Amino acid sequence: MTDEEKEREAERLFVLFEKLKTGVMDVENPISMAMREGKGRVEEIEEVEKDRLHERGPSRISSTRKHASLFAPSIHSAHS
Repeated sequence: MTDEEKEREAERLFVLFEKLKTGVMDVENPISMAMREGKGRVEEIEEVEKDRLHERGPSRISSTRKHASLFAPSIHSAHS
């Protein structure tokens, strides 16, 4: 990353945090939101899928057969 790109990214983050601090923007934890709204889901991974993942390598297999799938964070304007 060049110094110019770093400067632009720093400015972007500064503006974002200022908006959060002043209340211009309201952000909610996506995990809390999904659990509250019942949109989080747990699904079984079928044995065939488990075998297919195992063929790719053991690092891709979770120690459990279940996983949670949640949605992207929700960002709302406080002045809407």
